Amino acid sequence: MITSAEVNLMRRWLWEQFNISAHFRTEAPGFAIREWNTDPVACARSLVATLNRMLQEGECVARDAITWARSASVEGRKVSRVVIASDLGLQPRDLHRHLATVDEAIARHASKFGFERTKHITTREKVISGLVQAAAARIQGSIDEADGFYLAAADLADLPTTVRILPVGRDRTTRTRVRHRARRTLPLSPKVSPEGAAHDILVMRSSLESDPAEALRQLEHAWRIGDFAALPLLLQHALSAAPDPVSVGPNLRAWLLEVGANIFRDAESLMALTWTSAWIREATADAPGARRIAANGRKTRAHVLQLHGFLDAAGDELKLATEAFAEVDHRIEDYQIIKADLQVRSVALAALSGDVVLAHDLLEKIEDNVSDQMKLGAQRYRLQIESMAVARTLQRRSFSRVRAAKYEHALSRLSAALPSVPADRRLTVVDTVIAAAVRVGDVASIRTFVDQIDWVEASAQPNIKFRLAGRLKQAAKLPLLGDLGDIRLGSEYHPLRSAGMVPRDLRYLM
Repeated sequence: MITSAEVNLMRRWLWEQFNISAHFRTEAPGFAIREWNTDPVACARSLVATLNRMLQEGECVARDAITWARSASVEGRKVSRVVIASDLGLQPRDLHRHLATVDEAIARHASKFGFERTKHITTREKVISGLVQAAAARIQGSIDEADGFYLAAADLADLPTTVRILPVGRDRTTRTRVRHRARRTLPLSPKVSPEGAAHDILVMRSSLESDPAEALRQLEHAWRIGDFAALPLLLQHALSAAPDPVSVGPNLRAWLLEVGANIFRDAESLMALTWTSAWIREATADAPGARRIAANGRKTRAHVLQLHGFLDAAGDELKLATEAFAEVDHRIEDYQIIKADLQVRSVALAALSGDVVLAHDLLEKIEDNVSDQMKLGAQRYRLQIESMAVARTLQRRSFSRVRAAKYEHALSRLSAALPSVPADRRLTVVDTVIAAAVRVGDVASIRTFVDQIDWVEASAQPNIKFRLAGRLKQAAKLPLLGDLGDIRLGSEYHPLRSAGMVPRDLRYLM
């Protein structure tokens, strides 16, 4: 038998567990020890499931359930009682009486049916949750909290210090408290919405369409032509035009979330995880495109996690994407593109994880059948993998002429393809060549490719500019290439590549 007093005690105990400034004055109630071994995360997740069950059974109303959940901080973060009371139109002193009725309802339900059980939490889920919360906190201006959430996710993933994004905020106390608390409480997180993703809006001349579909077409067009300056304003407008699936329909809303996920993916921003999470979450299981969304969304999440060095989480996410793709209808328009991208992502992850042999085998299986749109990408990965294989023999002081010949062949194929590559993608190929050549100390190839580019006129996408600047600095350390460090590459400013949201280590940028 569970009493309302015990539920009240549990609510206060949970609130203190997830409040970074609390001093843990309340001891866990006896049944919390018995049921969840004093694990606040397991307790909170079980209570959320229990409240949902009570809502379905009509044992409480939605407003009461939400108020109680916020008062117990079951989403893993503190919510001020003054704010909760204000939202209800109550004085803070009256809030306790209101919550007491919900305490009694929970006690009655738990005494009769027990608490709902929840599934085991994987490290992947904890890491993604931490990164999503970091992105949300940064957009909201809580920079130190964002740093703390990011570091907690990095700790859980055992991410090397050299790979981690450097903290942006200056309040070490807040950062440390959030970091330590988040390590224990992830993945308790609100279902973060993309709202606010374009927080820093650049005021500019633009035609904003009132029709949601037209607003989305304008956004997608700006993304495809690389009009980066327009993206924040158009994103914010599209979000206001298509705020949820109910108002505009699930297909239009899914289109918005897919375009938004692609925009932030191309910016290599952690904010892409928020968009993909919302995209996957809002897709109803029985909808025709749900499997495609699950496969595509998880594939995008895996790519972003890889770029930021979270390889284990990326591998788990890619496995789930592949499983979802197995159930996708072969007749959809972009079936072959998604399939090829999944295969290429697998190659990249295998190579970055150090399994060059597996990466080589995977690429051998797919290279002949890859679509025309993905052939250049496959050739770039071929060069990266062959250079990794050569580098391994160099490290062992057992130079392999066979491996070197394969590297030279891959390099010659990419060199032959370069003149036909569109101008806006040519520097991506040069970036790949420099990365591979630096790995094996191929000074001659670096010089050949660098001399083909008119660096005064050349302009790269912002993410490629970051990569190339780093690669050129690496190359400048090799013999006869010292002048490469003086190259300055032009690029348009990208307002969505903000500090603390984009990757730092060049190794994972494949």
